[in-house]
Amino acid sequence: KVLTVGTGLNGNYAKVYQEVSLEWQQRGQTLLDALSLGFSVSMSNAGGRIILGAPEKDGRKGAAFLYDFPDTDWQQIGVIEDGEPETSEGSSVSLSPDGDFMAVSAVE
Repeated sequence: KVLTVGTGLNGNYAKVYQEVSLEWQQRGQTLLDALSLGFSVSMSNAGGRIILGAPEKDGRKGAAFLYDFPDTDWQQIGVIEDGEPETSEGSSVSLSPDGDFMAVSAVE
């Protein structure tokens, strides 16, 4: 089992945990970046890819950050940040079960 936890609107980090021998252990490093990183989260079924929304980044333009877990640490493999001011891109994010497709929403 794998679980992703974001800090919400006023935080700036997210953590991923994996159940090992009935205990939850952090998987890889703490992911730090933009204000509100982890406001929305989604993970592939296998737990090797996550997307984190950060709708408060850059004056509420927002962004979404895509990470892979190839071995012992998370690696950022993409950023979606083409929102207009005040659109809060990354308010909602979703990954397909295999992690090959993503959806990122914004608001007006």
